[in-house]
Amino acid sequence: GVLRAWHVTCQLSAGPLEVMIADMTSRIGIPRDPYLRPFVALLAERQIDVSVGDFNAPRRSLAFCDLPTGYRHAYDAAGAGWSCTWPVPVPFLAIDQCIIGPRLKSAHYQLQSTLLSDHRLQILDCEWLPRNHTPRGFKKSAVEADRDTEKAGKALGGFLPSRFEASQKTKGDEPKQR
Repeated sequence: GVLRAWHVTCQLSAGPLEVMIADMTSRIGIPRDPYLRPFVALLAERQIDVSVGDFNAPRRSLAFCDLPTGYRHAYDAAGAGWSCTWPVPVPFLAIDQCIIGPRLKSAHYQLQSTLLSDHRLQILDCEWLPRNHTPRGFKKSAVEADRDTEKAGKALGGFLPSRFEASQKTKGDEPKQR
């Protein structure tokens, strides 16, 4: 597929953490916007806390400029320095993204080169926000967000499989298929 994504629920002691992992095709001739816009709307619909992946699209692409209410790019919230992620050893494109939801605060975000991939690693340290916290920087009203969620549901129609294959499990923090 053009955009593959997995929704993972990690059961943590502080409560469930909703994670969306994405991998977008690297084929240049494929337009990104028709696939990324429904994906971005799906973040709010599924109440995703963290979305991370190789989107093969920059943070400033049209679909990523208008994130749902309370969502923000981890790099913008807590990153510093060179933001490009590909290709290692001399990255000049920022095509890997980490988006955090309204329940989390990004304490630290960094990129790190590795010999294991041609992409830089994304490392995020985050904290839960208090339950009654209202995130700053709302971009849309609740009516607009509901409308976007409804559009995403219609546009996706089976587009996003919910699957996950765990390679490591930590006692008490086990991913569940959803």
